[in-house]
This record gives sequence, C-alpha cells and structure tokens, in this order.
Amino acid sequence: FPIRPYARAPPMIGNTNLGLLSLQTSHSGDFLSENFTVGRVKQNIFGRSYVGGILTSRQGDPSHRDITAGGDFMFLVKNNLRFHGLLSKSNRPGESSEDWFGSFGALQFNDKYNWEIRYDDIGKNFDPGIGFVTRPDQKTWTAFGEWTPRPGWRGVRQLNFRALYKKTENHRNVLETDRFQLVSAVNFQTDDRLHTTFNHVADNVPYPFEIAPGIIIPPGEYENNEVAFGVAMTPSRPVSGRFNYYTTSFYGGRIHGTVFGILVRPFSFLHLRFDEDFSDVSVPDGSFHSALSRFFASYYLNSRLSTRMAIQHSSLYGDFVLNLRVFVTSHRYGNYPSDIPGRFKRRRIQRFEKRNHEVCRGFDQLA
Repeated sequence: FPIRPYARAPPMIGNTNLGLLSLQTSHSGDFLSENFTVGRVKQNIFGRSYVGGILTSRQGDPSHRDITAGGDFMFLVKNNLRFHGLLSKSNRPGESSEDWFGSFGALQFNDKYNWEIRYDDIGKNFDPGIGFVTRPDQKTWTAFGEWTPRPGWRGVRQLNFRALYKKTENHRNVLETDRFQLVSAVNFQTDDRLHTTFNHVADNVPYPFEIAPGIIIPPGEYENNEVAFGVAMTPSRPVSGRFNYYTTSFYGGRIHGTVFGILVRPFSFLHLRFDEDFSDVSVPDGSFHSALSRFFASYYLNSRLSTRMAIQHSSLYGDFVLNLRVFVTSHRYGNYPSDIPGRFKRRRIQRFEKRNHEVCRGFDQLA
C-alpha cells in the first residue's frame, strides 16, 4: 500500500520509555485508506521492574475499526524471581463482551533450577485491529519446572530434568488440549547431548481433518503417548550428526519414526546439511509410509553476507521445493559487543522459491 509519512515520539525521558507511531495508508483498489496508531508508555521502577500501558487504534475501514488498550507489569525481586502480568481489551463495533485478554504468572531462572507458572485467558471476541490472535476463546494453565545439576562426573557438563504441564479449555469448560511432558538429558563437555522424552497429549478434535490423501481423522477425544530418545553431536565439529527414534500412539493408531541428520563443514565459509525423516503411520482409516528429505547448503561470503539453498522432497505428496535466500547481518543500535548472540538482525533481502514449477519472489525481514 502507498504509505504516507508517519510521526514518531522520542523513546526515553528519564526513567520513562515513550513510544508513539502513526502512519496513514492511501486508498488502493478495494482497500480503503486507513490510519494505524500505536502509543506505548513504560515506567521503570525499583531499579529493574516496570509498569506500562499501550493503546492501539485502527481507523478508516469499518470492518477493521478498533481501539485496543492494555496495561502490563513486571516485578523483579531477589534471586531473579519475577512476577508479570498484562490485561488488554479490544473495542470492535458490535462487540461489548468477552473482548479481553489477560496473562499472569511467575518465573525464576538460574543455573541450578528453573520454573514458571502462568495463566492465559483470551476472550471469544478479543480481536485487536493491529496484530492478530491465533486462537480466541481459550483458557490455558501452564506449569514448568527444570532441574539442571552439575554432578562433576568426568566428561559430563550438566544433567537436565524437565517437566511441563499445559491444559487448554474454552470458556464452556470443554477440554481442547491436555499435555504432560518429561525430558531428561545428559550434556557432555564436548557439547554432545543424549536425551529421552515422554509426551502425553489428550486432544478433543471438533471436526475431521486429513493427515494423508484419503485418510481422515474423525472427530472425538483422543489420548496419545509418545516415547523418544536421541543423540546430537556438537555442530562445531567438521562432521557432526543427530539421530532420533520415536514411537507414539496416534489418534487410535500408531507412528514409528526415525530422524537423522548430517552436518558437514568442509570449509569455514561452507556448511552442508542433510536431514531425513522416516515415519510409518497406521490409523483406523488406513496406513501409509512417509519420507521427508531436506538438503541445505550455506555459503558465507563474509561476516555480514551469506546465502542459503534449501531443497525439500516429500514422498507422501510428491512435493518438491527449491528455496534460495540471501542474508545480511547488521548490528542493532546500541553499545553491544558484536559477538553477543541475539544482538543481530538477519535480513532476508531476496528470496527465490520454486514449488511444483510455480515461481514465487518476495522480500521479507527477520528481526
């Protein structure tokens, strides 16, 4: 869309962060002229805590008109213990109830143990004009705990024991998903890793869906249990790999699967990776075999510019995908050392993709 100049406010005044962004789109074809405005204020308190608020407005197109307001907080106490929460309400024309979103929780992370508890509640009619909601009308409880001792054994750096419980219902108290996961892992001094996983998932499937040509999962309540184990070698070696085996009950049937991958770095500027995923699936409606093959080749021209080619083939659908990308890595604004992970932007400045002889070109960005 043609975009007219926008206004932006200064970001920081003392201990107060301020943000104001407004832009106007012009009329184009079937799309009406619209104004998008976002205002944000965050007040730093007690050194490392904050309270804040946000207001978003979308005006112009009656079908998307909305004003959403919200507030959030984060209180950091000793031993890295954090309490956080947010509450937001949209204001769509014709909607006057169940148009809220709330999230509250507490967490603590350190080298020996990590834990988090959280409650999320999304109203059936919560629909902000700017942004999106993946799935409304949900209540989710999450509990997570992890113990990461360092036993001092020869060759072993750290052990990892993790448990996760997550339950999701709608506002009629109908169960949608109930998940329990246990993970144990051994991390070696060489950065190699052994791990085992157990997953229990209870699903309420409201409508039928297709998992393979001609094979349908009917509506109903299902309980699936998965057991998996694997090994992963550190990618810092010139040649490394990974292997996983899993077996799981699957909507009244069963899946046996094997995943392996090989990473070869013949030169510091050239990385080659091959992944293969085999699965044998049987359900009451039928059975099938699937093999998903992927090949990646990455070439680093310098510290800022790199290219990557990806080829994927699925035996189930006969789908062939060729993907070519160019990445530019640039430093974010601020006084950050260049070797700290996560302080970079990777911009995919050009993408070329061929899927079943259809060519797509596009520009996008990864922040």
